[in-house]
Amino acid sequence: MKAYYNNRVISFLPVNEYEMLDQDLVISKQDVHDIITEFLNGKASSDLCLRVINYHYVTKYFIGFFKYLTAAGGIVKNLNGDYLLIKRFGKWDLPKGKMEYGEGAEDAAMREVNEETAISGLKIVDKLPDTYHIYEQNEKWYLKKTYWYSMYTHVTRDPIPQTSEDIVEAVWLHKELSRNAIADSYRSIADTFNSFFI
Repeated sequence: MKAYYNNRVISFLPVNEYEMLDQDLVISKQDVHDIITEFLNGKASSDLCLRVINYHYVTKYFIGFFKYLTAAGGIVKNLNGDYLLIKRFGKWDLPKGKMEYGEGAEDAAMREVNEETAISGLKIVDKLPDTYHIYEQNEKWYLKKTYWYSMYTHVTRDPIPQTSEDIVEAVWLHKELSRNAIADSYRSIADTFNSFFI
């Protein structure tokens, strides 16, 4: 499991007790609390990878530290081979949004893409790796899990940005142009988009 916070990543790598080295951390609930606090306060200026034996319990403690939310979105390719991008807060992004109560991830992903871009005719092609993103709002810390899907549509008309969600542009871009645009986006978005082409 790994979670993005700004341009840094905190990740947990499961290992067995025979793989543990003297310098590796044996993590308790208090250890997790202390490490997260240091990471969020910027005391860890780079990515943090923690090797842990009790992976299930550690990730459970980690998730429990935050208010937990779920979202869903997609990488959409159209009939012309172009990819759907949106621009929000000065960054190129992928269409996504919070899941509604009782809603399945696939349905949420297609609904959000449609709402944010007015593109219809969407079909799920494949499941992509989920991402976790940490952010602070109103002095509370949140962990958002986003379910990602690759999608296809025959629609090639210009998308319409959902301005009520602070989206100022929605465009179709060819593969190389879209990859170049996303390279300057948030790290979690860039990693998700690039994973699609691997």
